[in-house]
Amino acid sequence: MQTTIPIKTRSRRRWRHILLGILFEIALFAIVCIPPATWLASEIRNLIFFVHLPIFFFLGAVSETMVSGGMVIVLLLLGLIAMGLFWGLVFNWILSLNARLWAGVFVSQRQRLLARRLFGLIIVLAFIVAISDYLPAKPRPFTMSPDVQSVVKANNGFAIDLYQKLRDNQGNLFLSPFSISAALAMTYAGADGPTKSEMASVLHFDSVQTNIPAAFQKLNNRIRQVQRWNRITLMTANSIWCQQNHSFAARFLELIHEYYSGDAESVDFINAPEAAQSKINSWVARATDEKIENLIGSGKFSALTRLVLCNAIYFKGKWQTQFKASETRPAPFYVSTNQIVTVAMMWQEFEFKTMHSDFNAVELLELPYTGRNLSMIIILPAGQPQFDPDGSYSLSDVERQLTAQTLRSWVTNLDQREPHKTDVSIPRFTIVQDFDISDELKSLGMASAFDENRANFSGIDGTNDLFLSGVIHKAFVDVNESGTEAVAASWFLVKIRGNGGAVHRKPPLYLSHSRQRHRCNLISWQNR
Repeated sequence: MQTTIPIKTRSRRRWRHILLGILFEIALFAIVCIPPATWLASEIRNLIFFVHLPIFFFLGAVSETMVSGGMVIVLLLLGLIAMGLFWGLVFNWILSLNARLWAGVFVSQRQRLLARRLFGLIIVLAFIVAISDYLPAKPRPFTMSPDVQSVVKANNGFAIDLYQKLRDNQGNLFLSPFSISAALAMTYAGADGPTKSEMASVLHFDSVQTNIPAAFQKLNNRIRQVQRWNRITLMTANSIWCQQNHSFAARFLELIHEYYSGDAESVDFINAPEAAQSKINSWVARATDEKIENLIGSGKFSALTRLVLCNAIYFKGKWQTQFKASETRPAPFYVSTNQIVTVAMMWQEFEFKTMHSDFNAVELLELPYTGRNLSMIIILPAGQPQFDPDGSYSLSDVERQLTAQTLRSWVTNLDQREPHKTDVSIPRFTIVQDFDISDELKSLGMASAFDENRANFSGIDGTNDLFLSGVIHKAFVDVNESGTEAVAASWFLVKIRGNGGAVHRKPPLYLSHSRQRHRCNLISWQNR
C-alpha cells in the first residue's frame, strides 16, 4: 500500500532542498577561490562559468547602465540566491524522482532512505560530469603588453641560440629553453658590471627597454590563467636554497619573492650536504608530480656552496581532438635519410591548421590542446623543395634555416590559416633528458659568470665572491593518444670564490626537438 506524504512534510523537505542548493552554490564559489592545481578543479570552474553565463551577461549589461557599485553587489547577491534556488529545485526534483523509483521496492525504511540518497548523489555527480565533458573550452583572450612582448621576443631569441648549440648532440633532444631563460633572468637580477652585460647579450635583454622582472611576472600570471580556464594542468614553482648564516642582499630576496614567487629556504650545504640535497630533491619531486626525482645527485655540494636556485614546471593536457588507441599501429619512422626504425604510430584524420614555407621546404602542423590556448607545433622537412639540387631536404637543413625571425614568421603564417581536413600520423613517444648546459652558456658569451676571478654577482650578497659553478637541466615528455605530459626542472649552483656552481630554474614555453619520429620533427609549444 502506498503511503501519502503530508503536505507540511513535503513543504518542509522542499525548503530543506532549497537550503541545500544555496549551500551548494556557496560551495561552488568557494572552490573558485582555491588556486587551481588539478584537472578536476578546472572542470568545476568550467561548469560554474557555463551555468552562470546568464548572470554574467546580465551583470555586464547592468554595469554599463548603472553607476552605483552597491547596486551591482546587490544584484550579484540576488543572482547567487537565484542560482541557489535553481540548485535546490534540481535537488528536489532528483530526490522526488528517486523516492518514486524506490517506492515499490520492499526493503526497510532505513535501507530505502540510504539507497535514495546514494542514488541522488550519483545523479548529481553524473549531471556535473556530463556538462563538464561537453562544455567547449574556448581560448581566453590575451593581448600582450609591449613589455611582455619584448621579453617574449628575447626569450625566443635565446631559445633558438641555445637550440643551435645543442642540436648536434646524439639522439633525441627535449628541453625547456623558456625555463632556463627565466631562471637566468633571476640570476641576472643579482649580476652587475661586465657579467650583467654578457648575460643581457646572451638573453637578448640588451634590446629590452622594460622592467624585466615585472614582465616575467605577467607571463607567470598568464600561465595561471591558461590552467584556470582550459582543463589542463600547468604549474610553475621557484625556490631559493641559501646557506645558513651567509648574508644575502634583502633586495635580491625580495625581488625573487615578489616577481618570481620564489621563497628562500635555509639549509646547511657545509655541514649537512646530504640533508640539503634531500630537501631540494623532495621539493622538485612534489613540483613535478614525482616525474623528476633525484634531480641533484650525490657529491654536488661542497663547503664552498652558498646558493641553489631551482625552478620546476609541470604540464598535462589533453588534445582538443584525441587520437584513438585502436588506430595506433607499428609503422616505419625515418630517423634520417638512410636510417629507418619501427615505432608506435598514432593516426587520425581531422581539421587542423597546416602551412608550407617558401619553396615548400618546411611544413608546420598545429595540434591544439583543450581550450586552444596551448598547442604543439610540429616543424618538419616538407620533402622535395624545388631549390634543392639533389631533391632532398633533411632535418639538418631545417635546423640551419631556423632563426627566431623565421620561426616567428612561420608561426604567424600558421595562425592565419584556416583548419582543413588533414591526415596526421605522429609517433607515440617518451623522452627523458638530463644535461649540464654550462659549456653552451659560456660559448654563447657569458663566460665571466662561471669565472671565479671575473664573476660579479654583487647584487646577491654585496660581494664579488660568488660565481656560477653549474647549470643543470632535466626534462621529461610523454606524448600519447590522449595528450601530453611534460615536466622540466633546472638548478643553478652558486659557489663562493674557490670552486663554483649555481642552481636556477624557471617556468617555460617548450622548444623540444625529437629525432626519433617520421620525417624527424621539431616540436615547439606556443602559448597563445
